[in-house]
Amino acid sequence: MAGTEFFDYQGRMWSVISLRTDSVLDYDSRLKLWGHVLDRYYDFQSNGSRELKKGVVKVVEDEFEAQIKSDGKYMTIGCLGGRIFEGVVESQKGKSNMSFLVCEPIEAGLN
Repeated sequence: MAGTEFFDYQGRMWSVISLRTDSVLDYDSRLKLWGHVLDRYYDFQSNGSRELKKGVVKVVEDEFEAQIKSDGKYMTIGCLGGRIFEGVVESQKGKSNMSFLVCEPIEAGLN
């Protein structure tokens, strides 16, 4: 599926579907942004459970600044589904609205 990225973050394999985006961020900056979003919204407990949070997170990096929010809504596209995030990103290349869907992590032991 176009716009779908799979990446390893803190030992879990995640997938992100870009719903609305442009070239304001390069690939490495997108990974940084997604990492901040995962840190803020997915609070993983030592027993493997997780708490999902809502609200707005402000991300400030050398390459970009972003405000990303989630109200907890889920969406399914084909056979992939997950939580929707949207916000505004600004870099030296300009300012852009973006939205993306984060699929639940793939657990190696379940595959």
